[in-house]
Amino acid sequence: MEQSDDITGSISDIFPFIVPDYEMIEGNSELKDSKLLTEILNSSNNNDFCYIFIDDVDECGMFRAKTISALNHCLSATKLSFEKTFFLTDSAFKFSFRINYYNEECTEDKDKFDIQRQMQEKKLKNEFKI
Repeated sequence: MEQSDDITGSISDIFPFIVPDYEMIEGNSELKDSKLLTEILNSSNNNDFCYIFIDDVDECGMFRAKTISALNHCLSATKLSFEKTFFLTDSAFKFSFRINYYNEECTEDKDKFDIQRQMQEKKLKNEFKI
């Protein structure tokens, strides 16, 4: 639990200042339908790891997983999670995803995934804009 706290602390320190990229895809979509997820998948290799967790990280914990595997299953994991929100963060903090699924009970954006990606390079680009 202490390591999870350290990791979530690092995420809180790094990513709130980075403007996210957004996309909305249909609930029956596949990974290939997401430009944001696919870009990271295509640049990942078998030695890359990430942290995956849900909103209730204090109760459910955090897991370290191979990035490629986590990306391949993130949409179905989001649908299965209790709060329908799933987080995936690179172990070197190069990128972070927040994926929300709006099921049939939602009044707006019914049966859609809201995908938000933050990347370290974006922070550097934004810091030097004039």
